[in-house]
This record gives sequence, structure tokens and C-alpha cells, in this order.
Amino acid sequence: MTVDIENAYKTIARQINSPVGQCVLILGPELIINKEGIGYKTFFRDIIPKDSKYFDSENLFYFNGSDNYTIIDEVINYYKEVGDPALMEMISRIKFPLIINVNPDKAINKIYANKGIPFSEGYFTKDSKTEFNTKIPIPSKDMPVIYNIFGSLDVEQSLILTHKRLYQTIEYLLPKKSLPDNIELFLNETANSFIFLGFKFDSWQYQLLCHKLIINTSDDSKTNISSPNIIENENVSIIMNNSFKMKFTSENPMQCIHNIIEYCEEKNSESLRPKNPNGTYSTFISYARKDETNPDRENVVDLIEKKFNEYNQNDLFQLFRDRNDLKYGDSISSFMTHIGIGKSVIRIISHKYLTSIYCMIEAYRMHIYNDKDRRIFTIIMNDAEIHAEDSIQKYKAYWLDKCQTILKDPTKLASGNYDDYVSIYRFIDTFIDELKDQIYLDLAYVDIYKKEEATEPVEWSINETKKDDFEKFINGVFTKMQEQ
Repeated sequence: MTVDIENAYKTIARQINSPVGQCVLILGPELIINKEGIGYKTFFRDIIPKDSKYFDSENLFYFNGSDNYTIIDEVINYYKEVGDPALMEMISRIKFPLIINVNPDKAINKIYANKGIPFSEGYFTKDSKTEFNTKIPIPSKDMPVIYNIFGSLDVEQSLILTHKRLYQTIEYLLPKKSLPDNIELFLNETANSFIFLGFKFDSWQYQLLCHKLIINTSDDSKTNISSPNIIENENVSIIMNNSFKMKFTSENPMQCIHNIIEYCEEKNSESLRPKNPNGTYSTFISYARKDETNPDRENVVDLIEKKFNEYNQNDLFQLFRDRNDLKYGDSISSFMTHIGIGKSVIRIISHKYLTSIYCMIEAYRMHIYNDKDRRIFTIIMNDAEIHAEDSIQKYKAYWLDKCQTILKDPTKLASGNYDDYVSIYRFIDTFIDELKDQIYLDLAYVDIYKKEEATEPVEWSINETKKDDFEKFINGVFTKMQEQ
């Protein structure tokens, strides 16, 4: 953590602890994940009929004909189930006077209601100021306000699903005093720090949102911090730094909120709401799927799943396992945004993993994550050639060949995610060195086997020579998930 970011955290904690509370929390689209661990981009792509279109960079749809009725229903049902319980619980401990949600979900509202925290709520549409102007008090620590600024599930016609609807909403939102008076008053007179969680800022509407919230360079006393760091988009980073003095932290949203809680506790341990003793825990498995070249490749994943089922007596532990082809890191990106307290990742490195664009994009996402408290666990299968002296050269040559193949074919260059292949070519040597330096579990495919007498469900077992090592590995995962 840089001194600049550490000072920002300390400033924000001081302003949270002040009697009036001067910090605004803004929840972004990258936080959206449902109870199966599926991020919004993956889900929405999969529900689109062939004649309609989903624009994932803006989270908007183009509907062709009557498609919109079915899709809208599925979108609403998806948003009803989103919200990472561990992250929402951590947020609810901090006495934010104002929480602005750019998503239409009510996940944080539900947490507040379940914990008995008094709050006021509202949402923005063209005519919503009339409805909420007298209902919403001045945001305070005693009566916080949760405001859905781009529509709410409560009112279907407020949802922003198309470009036309977004343009209309921005037109009504940008003028001064378009929000309820007490929210405008708080933003202009009291708010002195802003935390953005789950934004990439590559969509223009979120840059305009910053402008609306009066986060500008003319007031250098304001402290603005965003998580996660948008490492992959330097241009956006420059815009946000120059226009809004935005500081980007390498910690993901879970880590960011955890840091703020720790700094708040240092200043005043009684300034936070009580912790919920009943935590929830989850693990994501990153692996290459089995195929005809190796039908045993998923056996270790099946065994891990079996161990989780044995351990999971009270439904406290959740295992996310993507059984379908991944969409260039969407699944792992969603999970890595939330990894922190109560979370962990198990990656199973095989030869296919090291030669799969899907898996290596996941590996790259994990590499970006700041794993300071060692929540990433690694199993290396015996066909992964990482120990040979020429291993790096072999895998680097493999990815160079992939890049050259795409360059020779214009059709592949247009649709082959060439930049991803180049990124992996540049990353593979760093990744292999990273694997060699880590503590990991070595396994052979023959170590994991199906019991001969087993019927459905399959009864998986492990070779006696590896049993103790495997048990220590799994227990380490469970222990890390439950660490506070």
C-alpha cells in the first residue's frame, strides 16, 4: 500500500468517525454477482436471443421485437438474487450517511433491514423527486439514506436497460437540484470523501455521475478513492485522476472496506456497528476442464467438491465451480472483486491450464489481485511442465505461436481477442516463476480415483501416500476462509 493510499484511508476513516459523517459510498456494477457466483456480464450474455444484443461495456441491451418481455423478466429475477453477503455485511458495519447504488438491486437495503438498522431509501427517475423530496431526510449516521440513482427493482419502468433510456435518464439527472433536496444539500455542503467500489469508469455515464456528485478538481480537500484499480486502462485512469482527483487502490472492494474498518477501529472502536457472528464462506476453483485427451482432469475438482460437501453441515460454505467454458475471465473477475474475508481461490494447474486462453486469463486476473493474506491456494498436476529447465521457453513459444497464427489470419485477428493472447505471452514467464516460488500441493492424476464399488453419486478417494498432504491442503483452505 502506498503512502498516498494509506493517507486516503486514514482521512476517510476520520471523516466516517466525525459526528456528522462526511463520507459517501457509491456501489458500482462490478460488485454484481448472484448466489451462484455468476457476474452480470456472463449472465446477461447468456440470456440474449440471437436477434437481440447485449453491450457488456455499458451493461445495456438492444431488444428486437418482443424479446424484451422475456429478457426484462430474467434481468429482474437476476437482480433480485444479487449481492455478496460477506461484502454487504462488512459495508453495513460502517456508518455511512449516504450510500448511492448505480445498480437497481436492493442487496444492501435487505442487509440493513435484516439487521434492524434504520434507514431511508429512494430511487431516481424523471419524476421521482416529487415523490421522495419530503420523504428523504438529510443523510446522517443515525438515519442513513440508500439511493438507487439509475432506477430500482421496485418500479420496473425505472430500470435502465437500453441506450435510449440511459440518454433520457442522464438528461434529467445532470441539471442542478435534480436529486431530492436533502441529498443535494448533503453532497454540496457535508460530503468530503467518496468511496467508489466496483467501477471501471470505461463507460461515459459513470464519468458523468462523478461530475454530478460534485467530485471535482476545484476542491482539493475532497478525498476520492476507487477499488479495484483499473490497471488495464491507462487512458481512463488519467481521465479520472486529472478530472476528479481519483485515487485507485490495488486492494479489491473487500480488502478496501476491510482496511477502512480497521482504520475506523484504530480511531474509535465503538464507531462501528456490531459484527455479525454468523459469517458465510466461499471458494472459487480455477481449473481446465476434462476432454478426450485427459478424462481424469476434473477428478481432483470432484474430490474437492466432495470434501466441501462433507464439511458443509450448516450451509456456511459455498463452492463456485464453473462447469461451462469461461468468457475470458468474467467468472474469476467477478469473484476476485469480492475475495477477502471469508473467501479463497483454489487453482489447479495442468498442462491444459497453461495452454488455455480461458484459464490463463483467470491466472492473469489472480496475478493482479493483491494476495497479501495468502488466499490463493495452488495444486500442480504432474503434466504441468513447470519444473523443467526449458519450461518457460516452451510455454512462451507456445503462446508466441498462437499470436502469430492470429496475425496471419485477418478473420481471427478481428474476432480472436488478440490482445489477450499477447498479454498471456508477456505474462507466462512471470506466472511460472510465481508458481515455483509458492507453497503448493503436487498431485498426479492417478492419485485421485473413483472407488470400484462406487455408484452415483461418485465416491472419490485419494492415494494413501498423498492423503495427509491433501487433508492439510483442504484444512488450510477452510481455516483461511474463516479467518477474520
